[in-house]
Amino acid sequence: MDVDRLESVAAQLAARVREDDPEANRRWLHANTTPEEREALHYVQAAATPVDVPWSHLIAWTRIPGGPDTPGNVAKRRRELLDALDSQVGNNQHGPKVA
Repeated sequence: MDVDRLESVAAQLAARVREDDPEANRRWLHANTTPEEREALHYVQAAATPVDVPWSHLIAWTRIPGGPDTPGNVAKRRRELLDALDSQVGNNQHGPKVA
């Protein structure tokens, strides 16, 4: 089993989990790995998980208001925050609003 390949797959999966839905990730994982590699990934990812950080901190990105911290959600929440601030101040101090 190629450890470098497993590390690469684990890193890609860690990024994909933040961007794609579980079913899309399952399809990707099954299309790009063997059953043996999927089994080994449990250990690779467990080894990469800090044991001195509370679980709630590790998954906090999934529980922020507005959903997972994807680029689209970040932009939407930023716009909402700026709109709320602009309405309190009475004008747009952050440049032109983008629809």
